[in-house]
Amino acid sequence: MHLQSIIFLLKLHLYTWSGTIFLAFICLISMILYLMTYKTKAITYWPILGVLPCLVQNAHRMHDYCVDIAITHGLTKLAKGPFLDILYTCDPQNLEYITKTNFPNYPKGQEYNKVFEMLGDGLFNSDFDLWHRQRKLAGKAFASNNFSRMVSNLSKKIVEEELVPLLSKLVDNTSTVDLEETFMNYAFDVAFFSIFGRNPKCLSRHSQETKFAKSMGDALEAIFFRHVTPPLWWRLCRWLKIGEEKKHHKAWEAIDQSMAHYIALKKEELLKGGQEGSDLLSSYIYFQNEKQEFTSGGDKFLRDSALTLLFAARDTTGASLSWFFYSVLSNPSVEAKILDELKNAKESSSENDITAKKPWIFNSEDLKGLVYLHAACCETLRLYPSLPLNRKEALREDVLPDGTVVRPKMMIITSTFAMARMKCLWGNDCMEFKPERWITEDGQLSNEPMDKFYTFGAGPRVCLGKDFAFTLLKSVAASLLFNFKFELVKGHKVYPKASIVLQMKNGLLVQVQRRVF
Repeated sequence: MHLQSIIFLLKLHLYTWSGTIFLAFICLISMILYLMTYKTKAITYWPILGVLPCLVQNAHRMHDYCVDIAITHGLTKLAKGPFLDILYTCDPQNLEYITKTNFPNYPKGQEYNKVFEMLGDGLFNSDFDLWHRQRKLAGKAFASNNFSRMVSNLSKKIVEEELVPLLSKLVDNTSTVDLEETFMNYAFDVAFFSIFGRNPKCLSRHSQETKFAKSMGDALEAIFFRHVTPPLWWRLCRWLKIGEEKKHHKAWEAIDQSMAHYIALKKEELLKGGQEGSDLLSSYIYFQNEKQEFTSGGDKFLRDSALTLLFAARDTTGASLSWFFYSVLSNPSVEAKILDELKNAKESSSENDITAKKPWIFNSEDLKGLVYLHAACCETLRLYPSLPLNRKEALREDVLPDGTVVRPKMMIITSTFAMARMKCLWGNDCMEFKPERWITEDGQLSNEPMDKFYTFGAGPRVCLGKDFAFTLLKSVAASLLFNFKFELVKGHKVYPKASIVLQMKNGLLVQVQRRVF
């Protein structure tokens, strides 16, 4: 009887436990189904869970959701969650205060570093003294005349020898091309060459480094997952190596292998040649050896620095080019004005030759005085900022210019994507692609919109690659628009992808023809 009683009790516990699990599973499924059908453009507070369900529901459209929050609740909104409070803001006054006025109180923060742990202690991740030292080194490298000249010449070389011939072949084959994929490969080639001093030739589509580039894309997708997921959940997934965290782990391994390989190659080249190259990695290695700084980290410092620069340059440049062409092709009058400006630039170019054969490739010097082209680039970056969201953490209690009280350790999310879509900031035509808003009545570039333009950040952490980005954007835009006529594929929908960098969900499909004037 005693044994039978024990067996009965065990069965009873088993049935009870199974029933509990089944009930919990039914509740979870019901909640997910409800979230899929529950529509809201505002922040809604749930018992215990706070705003977490809203974030889960809108994760696939996070950038548009930030716009909805601003329209519904105002430029700044405090959202209370189950794990921490989040402050959303797209108020230029608040961004000015956070990035400039009281910059020391708003570092990236420890949680931010954990989300971007793959980048190690690079410039993008670091704070305080480490950031100051790295910023000084990076600023010196970017300010070098050799580097600026190298980027300018390199951009023209890759456009002339790889990008334009690739599109010419597509014209001959009457093929549809995904411009976003093409621009991502172009940006990877230029960024990689600028950092490592060698061309991976991703544009050739036969490069061994396409795996490296794909790993970077996979890593960014996983990192975005971390941004919109409770820390406990993504850390559990990381421990179990499942889902996006499995992708993150594999990408990290592949990236580390490639980085170690190219750092070793560069060191070997410098030992043999004995002269510093104009690429960034050479500058970092020489600085490390001469100044005896960052030597304790060894190759880790070089790896973290080079990888950070590669992430920053490749994805942002490729995304900006994609949105530029989408915006221009969607506005024929803008395209016509850019073409008129380019025709005048060609006629006045020192390299102009009546007998010169097409395609015509512009020098960076030819493009410096083109006001409308520059304005179109600014308007693209306003409406489609490469990094639409930024994240900070408050050190001490503070009060923002609009009166919002900030508590220590509070997460602050700033949205430049939402800022561009606020009528109170940019007027009723804020959603229009309008380069004229950047031009004064006498035809000069206007400084007024810069007070609301935070695409490259501001203050001490303003993007060092701003000039680098404009050089590449203008170089590609001018040469491709002048030599080719692009037409958006009918029925192809273009909208932002849920990602750290503002990429396109379905790419940018176009038909290409040779341009005839």
